[in-house]
Amino acid sequence: MTNPNDPIPPNQTYSNSSPSSNQFTTYAPLVQSFVKQYSCSYFLHHSDSTSLVLVSDLLTKSNYSSWSQSMTLSFTVKNKMGFIDGTLPKPIGDLQNSWIICNSVVTTWIFNALSKKIAASVNFSDSTREIWLDLQQRYQSKKYPCIFQFHRELSNLVQDQLSVIAYFTKLKTAWNELASYQPICSCGRCTCGGVKELLDYFQIEHVMEFLMGLNNSFSQIRTCLLLTGPEPTIQ
Repeated sequence: MTNPNDPIPPNQTYSNSSPSSNQFTTYAPLVQSFVKQYSCSYFLHHSDSTSLVLVSDLLTKSNYSSWSQSMTLSFTVKNKMGFIDGTLPKPIGDLQNSWIICNSVVTTWIFNALSKKIAASVNFSDSTREIWLDLQQRYQSKKYPCIFQFHRELSNLVQDQLSVIAYFTKLKTAWNELASYQPICSCGRCTCGGVKELLDYFQIEHVMEFLMGLNNSFSQIRTCLLLTGPEPTIQ
């Protein structure tokens, strides 16, 4: 039995801290190592293969806005936006080979997210940045036909044989697509309340579009909602 008065061996220390604190101290270097890896744009996880598909809907001639938003979100999660927006140019020196490898991987991710005809048109580009700009210049400029198409879809969309939930889902999808083409204020300094009033007005428009497309069996409920004050939100 150990005598409490005996000196503490040099390789052994006693602490009054809880087991959870000891565990944190033990795993802290490991956590820091993971954070350091993922914060580096040249880091590639074992799942980051060249066959990875980042988005469910491939780029076509009519969905560039929603496609680019989804791709940008995916690249941000992967910490690879520097290869897309040009903030991580090809270096000279020890990191050049790592840059080439990562650039090639990101390029394959873009190819995997394109329809076959579009992929063939950018197959010989030198860098991910060039491909991204090429696609942006070709398809972002076609927003007015897309806006027209979404407005026409909304004007013709009715419940018909759909359930209320399915009907609302189709409406919500069209609203989201249309919203991706609308200008937004990104300065963060709007204090006059005008933006909120504009958003509230869009909510009223959404409510009206939803009610207009409902089947006649909901006419009584629709009338009650229209007479309700304050106006109901789309939620």
